[in-house]
Amino acid sequence: MLDAFVPAPAAPHHAGHPRNVSRALEYIEEHLGEPVTAADIAGAAGLSQRGLQQAFARNDLPTPLEALREARLRRVRTALADGRVGEDSVAAVARAHGFVHLGRFAGYYAERFGERPNDTLRS
Repeated sequence: MLDAFVPAPAAPHHAGHPRNVSRALEYIEEHLGEPVTAADIAGAAGLSQRGLQQAFARNDLPTPLEALREARLRRVRTALADGRVGEDSVAAVARAHGFVHLGRFAGYYAERFGERPNDTLRS
């Protein structure tokens, strides 16, 4: 007698979102330090860019690029909080997590966390 077919476990859904949105969010998390475009995220989700934006909107998420920026900001904050003053620089940590324009990064960071990146590093 043949063993019953047991399918491989499904990939975990990201916070209960539909599979295509989960794939997009997972792609974002896996590529934080790389140059990523909306087209890259849409391709990973198997959707057009417009379809991806609509899927994010239907799931009460920010735009895909805003989600990318938020994920990068959280990762930078963690790295700065764990960093060592004198050994780590804000610029190096920001660049390692995909931020190219450091002035914009600092503005986004202060808006999101209510303090400057240097303050997080020193605390």
